[in-house]
Amino acid sequence: MLDENNVIEDENNNDVTPESNEDEEDERDELLAAAEARAEKYESRFKKTAKELNDLKKSQSSKQEAWDVSEQVSKQVQEEMYYATNPTAKEFKAEIKEIQTKTWMTPEDALTFYIAKNKPELIGKQSSLWVDWVSKSIEPEKKVSEMTYEELRPTKK
Repeated sequence: MLDENNVIEDENNNDVTPESNEDEEDERDELLAAAEARAEKYESRFKKTAKELNDLKKSQSSKQEAWDVSEQVSKQVQEEMYYATNPTAKEFKAEIKEIQTKTWMTPEDALTFYIAKNKPELIGKQSSLWVDWVSKSIEPEKKVSEMTYEELRPTKK
């Protein structure tokens, strides 16, 4: 409450003089100034970081724009040639594509992974191109002692 003598009484009926009130205001002003300084410091850090992030995003988007269409086309052509020259891969093309989308493997690695996991019986046999793009599996050579008489004899046509 305010008195006639301009003295403030607090709740405990202690007299508070205007001088102590000014000290508290000075302390508040100092705390306010310190808080504003911290706020400005953090705001400037935020603005700096935001600017760096925007610059980084711009540089990445320009790199993506620089991604040459011819590189993308050549990658697709190489992948199609892989399937055209590898009949085993062509047979499991859908599975290879699925593995590639999940793991970012190359078609060769995806084929190896799929065969090893799902078709281990194909691991021992290797296929190669024979005549007119027809695959011919390579049979292991037999020892002479294991061959039959018909196999040893040359066939006449």
